[in-house]
Amino acid sequence: MTNSLQKEKIAECKKVFDIFDSDRDGFIYIDKLEEICKGLGAYVPRDDLQDFIKECSEGKINFDQFIKFFTEFYNKKMDKKQLIDAFTFLDNEKKGFIAASDLKHALTVIGDCLTNEEADELLANFIDKNGNIDYKKFANEISK
Repeated sequence: MTNSLQKEKIAECKKVFDIFDSDRDGFIYIDKLEEICKGLGAYVPRDDLQDFIKECSEGKINFDQFIKFFTEFYNKKMDKKQLIDAFTFLDNEKKGFIAASDLKHALTVIGDCLTNEEADELLANFIDKNGNIDYKKFANEISK
């Protein structure tokens, strides 16, 4: 299954996996799975996540299990609700907007990365006078 991901993406996944493998035993705790997948650009529907968690009796998974699970959801296109959920991840204060600089950073370093110029172009029409983006409006526009 890993052959459907590019080598660069697998390497990125491994780096993130290793960060969450704090005790260096080759496993991550399943309660971090959603956060890790979102951070790497894969939206996992709650039902699928819950089903997978039920299968993991140990409460932990190794990298091979992680990459198999991640690959299943990485290439699926997000709908508007899924985009909003992903952006909510960046909205720590739950205000309905995120700093344009934070979103740009996410777009240029997480998942299928954009260049700085591509991110600037994508975000330009959505930045308000305070340098923020209403991510619900943004998601609505980019999911059309």
